[in-house]
Amino acid sequence: MVALDKDTGRVTLGGLLGDDRIADVIPAVLRVIARDVRTEAAIREAVGGDRVITGKAIRRAYKDKQLFREGSGTKGDPFRYYRPEEVREGEEKESKREKRASEKRKQARRESKREKKASENPQRTIPAFLACVLPRLRTPSR
Repeated sequence: MVALDKDTGRVTLGGLLGDDRIADVIPAVLRVIARDVRTEAAIREAVGGDRVITGKAIRRAYKDKQLFREGSGTKGDPFRYYRPEEVREGEEKESKREKRASEKRKQARRESKREKKASENPQRTIPAFLACVLPRLRTPSR
């Protein structure tokens, strides 16, 4: 590639055109991965554009330690890429928090349903064993 120096007006030999294109795609790759763990195929699909350049951008980001990689790269175990920041640990903590909050919401919904059923049919709130015992307790014994 040929580069033009705007200050001097001189033309110099620059890097390869592909290198610039790869460098331009790396931020898009990092945005797509964000906090997820994704395969190269999923990244290529999400980024779009030239699939070859995207693949090279993924590998360059891995080489530059902007991405981590797991998996063996075979058909049954493709490479999976993720950001090296403490995102994964943060995600685990976040997912635990989200899971707890989700469980609390589910439990609140269950309790709300129980309360609604209880208000519609008050006899259903008495446990079965008490329902058998209460009539005996109410009748006077001789």
